[in-house]
Amino acid sequence: MIRAIELVVGLLIPKQPENRRKKRLLRDKQHHQISSIYWAIFILLVPVIAHANEPIPKTEYALLGSYCLDCHDDIERKGEVSLEELAIDWQQKERLDIWERALRMLKSGEMPPKKKRQPSTEERARLIGWLDASLSKHSPIGGTVIRRLNRREYVNSINSLLDIEYVLPDSFPIDSESHGFDNQSEALPLSGALMQSYSEVATDLAEKFFPPLRKPIEPSESNLTAADFTYAYSSGLLIDDVMRLVSSSEAISASASWPSKFEASTTGIYRVNLELSAFNPTEGDSIICSVHAVDAVEAPGQRIDSIRLLGEFEILESSSREYSMEVLLEKGETIALRYGNSLLAEDREKLPTHVKKLFIEEPLLAAAYKQADGVVERGRIGWERLKTLMKSDLLPEPPEEESLDELVKLVTKNLRLTTEVLQYKHFEEGPALDVHKAIAFGPIELADGADDLYWKDRSSQLMASLKGKTDQAAVEEFLQEFLPRVFRRPVKKSVIDEYAAMVEAERGSSGRMEDGLHFAFRTALTSPYFLYRDFESGPLDSFDLASRLSYFLTSRPPDDELFKLARSGVLLDSSKLRDQAIRLLSKKELNTFIESFLDQWLDLAALDQLTPDKTLFPEPRKFKYGDEEKRSLITEPKLFFTEMLASNRPVVDFIDPGFTYTNESIGTHVYELTMSKTNDPKDLQRVEFEKGGRYGGILGMAGVMTATANGVDTQPVVRGVWMLENILGDPPRDPPDAVPALTPDTSKAETPREMLAAHMSDDSCAGCHKKIDPIGFVFESFDPIGRWRTHYPNLAGKSKDKSNKGLPVETDGVLPGGTILRDIRDLKTYLVNDITPFAECLSEKLLTYATGRSMNFSDRKLIGKIVDANAETEEGFKDLLLDLVDSESFRTR
Repeated sequence: MIRAIELVVGLLIPKQPENRRKKRLLRDKQHHQISSIYWAIFILLVPVIAHANEPIPKTEYALLGSYCLDCHDDIERKGEVSLEELAIDWQQKERLDIWERALRMLKSGEMPPKKKRQPSTEERARLIGWLDASLSKHSPIGGTVIRRLNRREYVNSINSLLDIEYVLPDSFPIDSESHGFDNQSEALPLSGALMQSYSEVATDLAEKFFPPLRKPIEPSESNLTAADFTYAYSSGLLIDDVMRLVSSSEAISASASWPSKFEASTTGIYRVNLELSAFNPTEGDSIICSVHAVDAVEAPGQRIDSIRLLGEFEILESSSREYSMEVLLEKGETIALRYGNSLLAEDREKLPTHVKKLFIEEPLLAAAYKQADGVVERGRIGWERLKTLMKSDLLPEPPEEESLDELVKLVTKNLRLTTEVLQYKHFEEGPALDVHKAIAFGPIELADGADDLYWKDRSSQLMASLKGKTDQAAVEEFLQEFLPRVFRRPVKKSVIDEYAAMVEAERGSSGRMEDGLHFAFRTALTSPYFLYRDFESGPLDSFDLASRLSYFLTSRPPDDELFKLARSGVLLDSSKLRDQAIRLLSKKELNTFIESFLDQWLDLAALDQLTPDKTLFPEPRKFKYGDEEKRSLITEPKLFFTEMLASNRPVVDFIDPGFTYTNESIGTHVYELTMSKTNDPKDLQRVEFEKGGRYGGILGMAGVMTATANGVDTQPVVRGVWMLENILGDPPRDPPDAVPALTPDTSKAETPREMLAAHMSDDSCAGCHKKIDPIGFVFESFDPIGRWRTHYPNLAGKSKDKSNKGLPVETDGVLPGGTILRDIRDLKTYLVNDITPFAECLSEKLLTYATGRSMNFSDRKLIGKIVDANAETEEGFKDLLLDLVDSESFRTR
C-alpha cells in the first residue's frame, strides 16, 4: 500500500534531475509539497491499510525528512537502515528494533552525524518524545511465550521432586541458545527427538520406582581359559597358557586381569571357581589373590578404592589348585583378579622399599640402573636393556649406603615407569600369581544389588504415607500429594480423578496397583504442566511467580516453603517476595545459578574445552597451563561474583574492586602478584591490591581474557564486540554479508590496527567499528591467557633471545564521545565514572536469564529507573538484584 502511494506521488511531482541524489539540498525546498500530497492520499486510503500500521505524525515525518531520510531512505539505506515509511507496523520486531535504535542515536547525539545539519533542541526533543511514547505504547512489558524447562532445569526438577541424583543419558538433546542464554523460551521448541527422550526418561524412572516382577533366569556356565582374561598396559602377561599377575597398584589397569567373555546377565548370586597357583613366591610368604567386582566395560578406568572386594584366597602351592566362592554380582559386572599383597606397586611408599630390597639382594641390578643414570625405557624394552647391562663387563661398582639411597630415589622418581619395567622382571622371575582358568555359573539366585536397594529406598520414601491404606485410598492420596508437586501448583479434582482412572484401568489389566502407578507416574512426567511453565499472559500468579523465582536462583522448582507461600497468596506481597529471594540467595543451590549465569554471560563455558597453545609457555618448568591453572581461571569469576552478591558490594566493584581470587600459579605468573604461601598452592586465595591497576574486576580476569581469545592469539574485533554486548549493552549490528571477517596476522609487517583500517574506510562498516575498535585494541595488552604484554610474539621463528620481540602492541584509541583511551586502566576509569551503562547491561542480562525473553523498550526504561534509584541510594549489587526480582518485568510473563 505504501508503495502504491509512492507511485501516485511520483506521477504528481515533477521528475528531478538525474543527479538528484548528489543535490540533496533540493529535497528540503520541495519537502512540504511532497509531504502534503503524501498525507492527502494517505488519509484517503488509511481505512484500507492494516490496523497495525500507525501513521507517523505529519510534523515528525517532516523532521525525519529534513534530518534523517537524506541517508536513511529506501535509496541510500546507510547502515542497511531505511526510515522511509508513512506508517509504522509496530507489530514487526524488526521495525521496533530499528526505531529504538534511532531513538538511542538521537538521544546520544550520534545522529544526525556531526558533519550533517543538526535539528534544533526543540526539534530533537519532539522526535525523541514521539518515539519514546510510540515505543512505550507498542512494546508493553512482558511477552514470554510458554516456556519449556531447559535441560538443566529439567533434570534438577526430577531430582528435587523425587529426592534422587539422576543423570540424563548422553543422548539427551542439548538446548539451543538465544540472547546469550540457553533458557530462552523462543529457543526451546519441542522436537520429536526431545519428546522421545522425555518419554524414555519417564519410563526409566517409572521402572525404577515401580519395577515389574522379576522373572527367574535360567543359570548359565562360562568356562574361561587364561587366554580369555584381558589386561591393560602391563598389568598381566599371558605366559605358557597362564595369566601371570605381579603388581598391587591401585589402578586396575596396572594390576588386575578380568575375563572378556563373561559378565553378569542380571543381578544375583554367582558361583565362581578359580584354578590358581603361586609362581616363585618369596620364602615364608604366601600370595594373596584378591577377587573384585568391576564393571565389564569401565574396568580399565577404575581403581581399587572404588570397586567392591568379593573375597580373597591365600595361595601357597606352586601347583595349581581350585578355589571356589559364591559372590553377588550386579548386572554388567564381572570379576577382576589381583595379586593383593605384591610389594611391587605404583606407590610412593611401597615402591622405594621394594626397589631398595631388590638392589641389596641383586647388586648387579643396582649397578645396571646406575650405569643407565637411573632411567631406562618403559616396560619390556627397559627390562631387556637392564639385563644386557647386567651382563656387561663395564658396569660400575654397585652403590652402597647413601649412594644407594640416592639411586633408589632417582629410580623411583617416575613411579609408573619403574613399576612397568620391574613388572617384566617379576613376570620372568616371580613372585607372581598365576591364573590357569575359571568357571562362572549363575545366577543361582536373584538378588538386589546396591542400585536396586537405592531405588527401593527412594520408592519407599515416595510411598511412605500410603502404608496401611486400601489400594483406592492409597492411589488417591498419592496423586493428591504427587501431582501438585509435579505441576508446581494445585491440581483440580477432575485431574486427580482422571489420573486415578488411569491407575485403575492399568491395574485392571495387569492385576498390580504398581503397574497403574507406573502409568500415572510416567504420564505426569511427560505432561506439558511439568515440562512447561508460564501458561497465562500478563502478571504472574503466585505459583508462576514462585517458579520463576526458584528457577532463576536455583534452576530448580519451588521448595516446600516457597510453595506454601504461593498457596497462601502472600508471595505476591513485595516484602515476602524479597524475603524469599534473600533466603534462596543463601542456599547452596545458588551455585547453580552463579555457574550457569556466568558461564553464559561472560562466555566462561568456553574454558572447559579450550587449551592454550604450548608456545605461550616458553618455560614450562616455571609456568604451564595444567588442570589447576584451568580450575583457577574457571573458579575465580564465580568466587568473585559470590562475594559481590553476599557482601552487597557496589556495582562499580565489578569493574575495579581491588581484590580477586586466584591460586599461586596464576597469581604469580599472570597477575604478577606477591602470593602468600599456603598449605596447598593449588588452592585459590583472596588477594587484595590497589584499585586502578591493570588487573581486578571482570575486565582484568585471566579467565575472561582467555575465554575471549582462542588459545593461540587475540582478535581486537572479537573482544570489542564482546565488550559492547556484555558490558556496555550496546551490541553492534551484524556485519553486512559482503564484508569478510579479518583475522590479524601479526607475523607480517602489518599491525592489527593497519589491517582493520580497511573496515574504517568502508562507510558500511565505519559506524560500528568506531565503537568496536577503540575498545578491542585496549584489550590487546592482554595475551591469550590474560597476561600483560607490550609486544606481540615474534612469529617469524623461535628465538631464545628475549629481546627479539614482535611488533609493539598498540592500545590507544578514542571512543565515539571523545574519551581518550591509552590502555585498560583508562577504560576502567571511564566505566567507573559512569557505571550506569554497565549496571543497565548487567540488569538486562539478569532479567533476560530470569524471564526467558529479551528485554524490550519498556523493560529497558524500567531497568534504567531501577539502576538510577540504586545509584542514588548508594545501594549494592544484592539490592539491585532484589529490585529486579520485585520489578514489573520479573512479575510479568
